[in-house]
Amino acid sequence: MGRGDQGVERKGLSMAKKTTKQAFTPGDIRRIRFVSDPMVHPDGDRVAYVVRTVDKNRGENRYRAEIWLTDPAGRRRRLLTASGMDSDAPLWSPDGRYLLFLSKRAGDEKKQVYLLPADGGEARRLTKVEGGVKSAGWSPDGKYVVFRSPVDPRGKAEPKKGGGKPFADDVQVLDRALWQLNGLGSRLDKR
Repeated sequence: MGRGDQGVERKGLSMAKKTTKQAFTPGDIRRIRFVSDPMVHPDGDRVAYVVRTVDKNRGENRYRAEIWLTDPAGRRRRLLTASGMDSDAPLWSPDGRYLLFLSKRAGDEKKQVYLLPADGGEARRLTKVEGGVKSAGWSPDGKYVVFRSPVDPRGKAEPKKGGGKPFADDVQVLDRALWQLNGLGSRLDKR
């Protein structure tokens, strides 16, 4: 072996020591940030998204979700929802003026629908449903918000006292879910 070859071998050994990988430990899961639900603003100039992290204050297997806002390149990020309030499912209004989302905040037993102006300000709670809200959306024209909630269908919905129009009498209650198992439209109750 020539003198130059020995130098190469020594370099190779020292490089191996510097690149030693650590094993993943159960405690590492607490540092992982799960990113989901990207919602591009109708103008395309910003993206709302959800970041989930382990909530150390709530114990093992408990996560908290926060809604963040960024530019499309991901350079400028800022927290949109209050830290620790468990907010998710962001959805821009069709005109881009509002961000609808679900959140469990102080005073809420379950998640409710909240509305945040796109140009800043405080989020406003739109629902106070005993069973909580599972999902929400906008009407195509952006005038109405719809939501899904596991409530007793025998109860009667009334508008808030002091204003509002009576709710429609033709509300449809779905008491079973249809599952599409494949692209052909199979359902569980049919073969």
